[in-house]
Amino acid sequence: MMFVIYCSLLWAVLCIGITHFVRANSRTFTNRPRFYQSRH
Repeated sequence: MMFVIYCSLLWAVLCIGITHFVRANSRTFTNRPRFYQSRH
């Protein structure tokens, strides 16, 4: 049971970190139309 709780906590921290990273770099991503064209 403790392993499941640990994994869920790790997952939550990871998601929060990703959201903060995306919010911080949202301006750089929006200023790159070539990046989006290459992704699609």
